[in-house]
Amino acid sequence: MHPSRILTVISLLIAASAQAQDAAPANAAEGSVPDMSCTAPALPPRVEPAQDQIDRYNRQLPVYKQCVQDYVEQRKQAVNRYNALARQNADAGAKAIDAFNQFNAKARQQLQDNN
Repeated sequence: MHPSRILTVISLLIAASAQAQDAAPANAAEGSVPDMSCTAPALPPRVEPAQDQIDRYNRQLPVYKQCVQDYVEQRKQAVNRYNALARQNADAGAKAIDAFNQFNAKARQQLQDNN
């Protein structure tokens, strides 16, 4: 088989392999961001609130605050996980490009050696 034909066949095989990989499901977990489920305490009336309303508000406010802080921390952790996953995907893509370039250089060298 002529060397240029070998290179054409190799290129077609690489293209078919790349298309098959594109059709495969992604490893990244996809989904939506959960809504915050924290419940704000009821504000006591501005005019002559009852002591039990004030006490209830004062008990519920720290619980609400902690819930919001926990939610925000969970979102930050999710961002860190997705950033790490994005870096892994970028690194995998760069590694694939390097492998292709090395293969291509080897194929070219082999064709030149055959001529």
